[in-house]
Amino acid sequence: MLKINNMLHGVWRKLSATIVTVIFIMVATPAKSQVEINGLIIDESRTVTGREFYREFFESWGEPTVDITYDIVIKEIPDARWGSMLSIDINGTTAWRKILQPRSGKAREEARASVPQVRRFLEYLRTSTEEKSGDLVGDGY
Repeated sequence: MLKINNMLHGVWRKLSATIVTVIFIMVATPAKSQVEINGLIIDESRTVTGREFYREFFESWGEPTVDITYDIVIKEIPDARWGSMLSIDINGTTAWRKILQPRSGKAREEARASVPQVRRFLEYLRTSTEEKSGDLVGDGY
């Protein structure tokens, strides 16, 4: 029994020394540049209609041609009487909003129709960002 305790104590000492070394290396090593993920489409739907809308929007979205950092959040607020209010937010600003009746079967159709509107809003965000940065300042050409 004493031999097993001594062996376990030796293993524990080696393991704890390894853990301390790894922690020291992690703390002593300077952080490298952080990875940034652009173009996320986040699903915050709550009902079948909302999930159907999200799936169709995601499939229809593809890759945008606008070169800005953005995240899209599809939110849903369900209501038993009026249906679901779906909204598409880009970087915290609402780009599209609509109320869909439950079981109306229009979720896919509305998702496909919302894609061009959201792309136009993304283009608007890009141009307003350029105007603020001063890229368009000059003689107007």
